[in-house]
Amino acid sequence: MSRERTIHPDPLVMKVREVMRSIEPRPMPTERRRSQYGFEQEQCPVCLEWCSTRKGQYNMHWTNAHGTPFWRELELIKLLAK
Repeated sequence: MSRERTIHPDPLVMKVREVMRSIEPRPMPTERRRSQYGFEQEQCPVCLEWCSTRKGQYNMHWTNAHGTPFWRELELIKLLAK
């Protein structure tokens, strides 16, 4: 049984919901290359920095560089201010 779509009468609530859905998933790297030392690397789609694929380097990079406290809220403010 599928769930019914929930619609709120306040348009601001619906806009916030739409924006939160767009920024919620963390962007995953799409570019890969082999470094001069022979290690596989992935490119961060946000800052274009190259991270090693070993031991979850991309996850650590994301947490340290982009996963600051309230990063979702700050992105939401930027998108709503347009």
